[in-house]
Amino acid sequence: LHITLCILPDHQQNLVNINRSVKDYIDTLLHQEQRFLNNFVNEYLVQKAGEMLNANLPELCQFYVDQYESIYHDQKTYKAFFIVTAEGEIVADTSDILKGSNIGNKPFFKEAMGGSVAVGDVVSLPDNTLGLYIVSPLRYKNRLSSSKSFSGAIGILLNLESIQQKLQRIVLGQTGYIILADRDGKLLSHPNSELINSNFSQLPAFNQASFILGNEEFIHIDHEKSKQLILFMPIVAAPWNIIAVVPKTEYLGAINKMRNIIGLVALLFTLLTLYVTRRIFDYLIHNRLNFLTDATKEISRGELNHPIDT
Repeated sequence: LHITLCILPDHQQNLVNINRSVKDYIDTLLHQEQRFLNNFVNEYLVQKAGEMLNANLPELCQFYVDQYESIYHDQKTYKAFFIVTAEGEIVADTSDILKGSNIGNKPFFKEAMGGSVAVGDVVSLPDNTLGLYIVSPLRYKNRLSSSKSFSGAIGILLNLESIQQKLQRIVLGQTGYIILADRDGKLLSHPNSELINSNFSQLPAFNQASFILGNEEFIHIDHEKSKQLILFMPIVAAPWNIIAVVPKTEYLGAINKMRNIIGLVALLFTLLTLYVTRRIFDYLIHNRLNFLTDATKEISRGELNHPIDT
């Protein structure tokens, strides 16, 4: 099923509205995942992992990850769920693709250890898919002291395929499309799946564009040599940009079509005005002149008593 959105004459505002809707969808999705992960810290599996980390027995975390299934074991949605020590070493994961690696120097991990749920990097995985890091601090509840302490962190690799599939179904006008890229220009979603992971500056649609992605809400590129209308909008929940791309011929065609319609309506209105004016002239002026002419003829024939309506 393709979602086709018409490009109206006010094409720029229409693209802005479409981009904003896509942005809101992705922001809502990521914020929801952050809330889920933050609440999951209280689950038995996580608390036992925190206990093992506090006891300096990180190797036992994998046992609890394998023993107790959760929503994060669904690999269609989550490429991995993992446990991290306070130093950043991943000591357990559901997919055996992260265990042993270290994310201690990553800004998103440092943010999580500061007490926040953090959205991190997008990474390429062995199955040629993309996963998004989301990490939450692991607050272990010590049953003896009734206090909470940071034992490390938990995290997920969110499968981006569901986002990619939704964006790939959006068609702007006839051939326009939506792409998703990080702030460095790496493509995270594109209608042509083979282009994912490449840089959008290498695409034909952007080869005439020169720009710097920043924090501005809208960046519009429409160079004379470019054949595209390109509109950027940053995502709030992640360092990404939604980018709408529409061929000039399509959005200018819509404008020209509407301009022709308006011109035709204006012409018809003008002709109607002229017709009505002529009818009024005939009724008010021409008919009275004919009456006066007839009266003059009667008087010239000697009919001096011929009435003249003044």
